[in-house]
Amino acid sequence: MDVRALDHLDHQDHLDAFAAWGRTTRGWLASTTDAYRWQAAHLHRWLAAHPVADVGMATPDLLGAWVGRTEAAESRKHRRNALAAWCTWLASTGALAGDPMCDVPTVRARQRLPRALTRPAAEAVYAAAAAAGPRWHVAVCLLACQGLRNTEARGLRWDAISAGTMRFVAKGGSEHALPVLPDTAAALASWRAHCPSATWVMASPLPHRDAPCSAKYLRRGVGEVGVAAGLGHLTPHQLRHTCAILLLNAGARPHEVRDWLRHASLATTDIYTHVNPDHLLDVGMRLDLSGRRPDPTPTPPAAHAWRRRDHLRIVGDV
Repeated sequence: MDVRALDHLDHQDHLDAFAAWGRTTRGWLASTTDAYRWQAAHLHRWLAAHPVADVGMATPDLLGAWVGRTEAAESRKHRRNALAAWCTWLASTGALAGDPMCDVPTVRARQRLPRALTRPAAEAVYAAAAAAGPRWHVAVCLLACQGLRNTEARGLRWDAISAGTMRFVAKGGSEHALPVLPDTAAALASWRAHCPSATWVMASPLPHRDAPCSAKYLRRGVGEVGVAAGLGHLTPHQLRHTCAILLLNAGARPHEVRDWLRHASLATTDIYTHVNPDHLLDVGMRLDLSGRRPDPTPTPPAAHAWRRRDHLRIVGDV
């Protein structure tokens, strides 16, 4: 990597160009854009203080050392992702030849799964959110029923919801579409009449600011809903995790849950089956050879499709 090509990153206009590239081509939200921009500037300052033997070159080992400067695996993973995005942008400008990321070790952070809610607890959260007002009713529907991530919910636009479908930018910058469930549709209709933004569903509460709310604001609001439901502080990802567990408990197949939650791999969905012993017990009981348990009756395809849709709802018919 030509270090001389990095010199311009100290200038505000080039950092702005990197941020604009991330927003337009990768679909970054403001929090991701700010974090990656800061990491790019920090990397340049760090490389300037650590000259390498081959003048004008930053080796993969040096880049790996920068990634590994922090002890927390999640932080190292975030740094590597920022570095990969930065190198991709730099290559698009013609300032970088080759891909130095090939030799930078991948960081595998241990995934900590949040505590999933039981169905009664999820219903209590739904009721508390509805009582808290249309904003938080919509938030819980998007997170716990639709299974959206924090960033996906905050990035959802009003003009991307039509004909019973919502479209949004998912993890990795790809666009996905989900059917809008009846409960979510009712909550959206109620919230739209009060929403301060004509663009963003989860709009900022600040006056005269047409932008999505911050991640901190959404976390705080969901936490307060959990306290109101008598469950203590909850997180948005905890509601998404609950969505997966409730789907599996309701009989949804792993590949169906994968498609609903937009996991890149079925291996990610399998993580939820490992913390769902009730689902595994039900699978094992199908092997009963005593003859006392009748074979399960296959569900007709049309009826099964209805059941899958109904299982995605927390409360009864609207």
